[in-house]
Amino acid sequence: MSLLKYILYCFLLLSSFSLKSQKIGGACFVSPSSEELFSNFNSLTRINANWVAITPYAFSKKNEPSVTFNYKHSWWGEQSDGTVFMLKQAQKEGLKTMLKPHVWVMGQGWCGQFDLKTEQEWLKWEKDYAKYILSYALIAQKHNVDLLCIGTEYKIATAKRPDFWKNLIRAVRKVYTGKVTYAANWDN
Repeated sequence: MSLLKYILYCFLLLSSFSLKSQKIGGACFVSPSSEELFSNFNSLTRINANWVAITPYAFSKKNEPSVTFNYKHSWWGEQSDGTVFMLKQAQKEGLKTMLKPHVWVMGQGWCGQFDLKTEQEWLKWEKDYAKYILSYALIAQKHNVDLLCIGTEYKIATAKRPDFWKNLIRAVRKVYTGKVTYAANWDN
């Protein structure tokens, strides 16, 4: 084998290894209601997952301008302490982590249909939502989270309020230095 062919072979081989290491094979983890129901992420590592998305839910009510999160009656895994515990456990088990705060709209379900009528309502909701995301951006920074999702499936809110989302990204960037994403719905 000529030296040139050998170098080309080595380059292709190394390129192949680097591409494989960048592949995300993960699962979205539903946070448990209590610490007793959480054991570990063995089920994910058994299926060769290398990433886990941890989702601390918040709640809004249909047509109401508020976002409620981290309150004492929510599930353990949806509170900050439970989220941090699971992030640490995932990292200890060698998984990359994505923190994916997500809002459940009570009385409606899917946040893609969430809508408000007035500018004042939108401003109130945006203030609450930014507080929610920024609190988890701080957790993501402190605990070396690999990827932070700043929103999930807000089809109407992203179309009606693009400046809010741009400003939210800027605010997140001031406290979190990792990668940032947004989880659009399949039809966006």
